[in-house]
This record gives sequence, C-alpha cells and structure tokens, in this order.
Amino acid sequence: MSKKMRSLVIVLFILEIFGGCSRFSTVVPRDITGVVERVQKRFAPDKRLSVFDIRLEKKGDQLIVTGEVNDSRLWHVLKDSIQAHAKNLDLVFNVVPLPEKALGDSTFAVVDVSTAHLRRQPKHAAELLSQAVLGSVVRLLKKRGGWYFVQMDDRYLGWMSKTSFWRTDSAGVSRWKAGNHVIVKSPWGWIKKRPTRTSTNLSDVVAGCILPLQGKTGPWYKISLPGGKTGFLAASLAEPVGRWLRERPTPASLAATGKQFLGLPYLWGGTSSKGFDCSGFVQTVFKLNHIRLPRDANQMALEGEKIDPGENFQNLKPGDLLFFGAKPDKITHVALSVGKGKFYHADGYVHENSLVQGDSLFNAYRFRTFRMARRILKGTVPVGNEGR
Repeated sequence: MSKKMRSLVIVLFILEIFGGCSRFSTVVPRDITGVVERVQKRFAPDKRLSVFDIRLEKKGDQLIVTGEVNDSRLWHVLKDSIQAHAKNLDLVFNVVPLPEKALGDSTFAVVDVSTAHLRRQPKHAAELLSQAVLGSVVRLLKKRGGWYFVQMDDRYLGWMSKTSFWRTDSAGVSRWKAGNHVIVKSPWGWIKKRPTRTSTNLSDVVAGCILPLQGKTGPWYKISLPGGKTGFLAASLAEPVGRWLRERPTPASLAATGKQFLGLPYLWGGTSSKGFDCSGFVQTVFKLNHIRLPRDANQMALEGEKIDPGENFQNLKPGDLLFFGAKPDKITHVALSVGKGKFYHADGYVHENSLVQGDSLFNAYRFRTFRMARRILKGTVPVGNEGR
C-alpha cells in the first residue's frame, strides 16, 4: 500500500470515529487528525458522558471542521489545538457548543413523572439507556421535535420526551433546590391530591425521588411538584433529606437497602424500583445511602478500592461490589455483596446468589466469570446538595 493510500485509510478511520463525513476532496493532514484524537482522549473519552462529534474536511487551502461538543471549554480547547496545527490553512470552524442557542435560557428541566426514560434515539421505540426519577434535574442540550437530548446528574446522555419534565432556567432550578426536601425511601407509592388515602392520585413515586417539603398534615407530607403543583405524600414512605443526610452509610445499611428490592423485575436500562438492570440496581442502592456512583458496571469498576476477596470469599463485606465478565478485560455485570460470598443482583429479577461452592444459592456461571471486588465506602462522593 502506498504512503498516500495509507494516509487516506487513516483519515477515513478518523472520520468514521467522529461521526463521519461522506465526502471530502483532499487528505486531512495527519498532525491535525492526531490532535483531534488527543483532545478527545483527554477531555471526552467516554461517549456515554460527553458529546464529541467532529468531522474534518480539507478543500484546497481550507480546513473545514464541523460537528458539536457539549462543553464550552472543550470547544475552545479543540479550536485552539486545531488552529495551532493548521497554520498554513484557512480554518473554518463550525463546531456547535451545546446547549443549542435555540434553547435560549431555559436549558434545564425537572423530571415530572415517577420515571423518565432516557433513550438512545429520539423515539419511544429506541433502546432504553437509563432513567431519571421524579424531581431530578437534567440539562437540556438540543431539541428534535418532541424530544430533547439531555445530560443527567450522573452525566449520562440520551434522548428524553418533553412529556417527561417541566422545562425551566437556572433560576428555576435554584428555587426547586431551595429549602427543605423529603426523599422517598419506599420502593413505590402515591402522591395524593389531598391528605387521605382515598383521594385522587396525582403521581406515583419510586425510591430516590427528592421533592420540596412545604409542611406536614398529620401523617402526610405536603410536597411541591414541578411546575407549581402541590400534593400529599404519606410520611411512612419518605424521610426529610436533612435527617437522611446525617445517617452514615454502613455495610449493613447498603445490604438492607438492597434487600428491600428483592423480587423486582429486570429491565434493560432500568434504574428505578419499577425495574432494574444490574448497574441500575447498584446505583440506586448507593444513592439511597447518599453515595454517588456512575451509571454502568464498567464505570463502577474504576471506583473505590480493589480488594482481595479471599480464597473462599471470606474477605468480602456487605456493600462491596462484585464484578463479572466472560472475558477478563470486559466487565459486563455488577452485584452487591452481602457478606460470606453471598450477593444481591439484578439478573432476570433482583435475587440472591452465592459464590461459595456447596451453598444452596451457588451460581456456577457467576463463579466462573467473577473478575474482582471493590470496596466503595472509603473515599466516596456524596450525592449533591438536593434539599440542603
């Protein structure tokens, strides 16, 4: 293969990585494609968490750069880096920094349903990637018809229907987060129009919903809903956030939280008590103990401290994370240790298994594919200041 043909293949590969441009007239210099690669590797290595869709085209003395990124700092870094390596070319830099200008100041939203679905494409039939629960704040990045491309508080990206949230600006978010709040601790319940069990339902709630607290009427919390609505939530289902944040997470509390979800169904992309995937289950358990974890199993596998499980898994404590994969270098499943080699995980449904051979709950497949254990309680990052 000639040197020119090798360069052409390289550029085609780079363009495919960055979203592709089907037509270009001349090979883009390798030092420019290289700097784009380096910027992506440093500032946007995970496409689940960052938008970095860049296309390069050279026409005569012009270098045309198009696409979009979701960070204004990244936009400046990319432009300056390309400019420094394109001194003999006329740079046309048409990369759009998100959020789109068309969204104006209202680039935030508060989820207005118990579970809002985050999808890979802007349509209801698209793959479910994750969920956001009632009261969660998301950042709006762009709009396509009745769908918005959003970034959630764990930085996960995807498309959400406009029927799932109340749109607002940064001041609206500040008002939503101000004052006292309650967090739903029960797996599921109802918000009522009035403080009686026979009153009309306004919305259902799931574990982890954090809502502004207006007061208390007998055994009911009066709470705010997005858009100025109010309702009543049975106090037995929730706890004031201030008190919740004072509760120190422990191995026992993590195991107890996981136990309350036993029997719930598996749902690919599910991160709520309406249905979990493996990492959604673990993420929710830790969130309810005010510890923030990333969304996916292979992201969680970078958190905390790697530990030696012991020859018979005797070193594992409740709350440790167990990671599995058919290949050693590819983590595809995560479970919550409950000690003595036993664990809870979402696999078909949330249930208990064991890594100890001879145990009645022994799972041979998980034993064969076990890769490592990590302890999270040390050096964790608390959930943000919702309701403080």
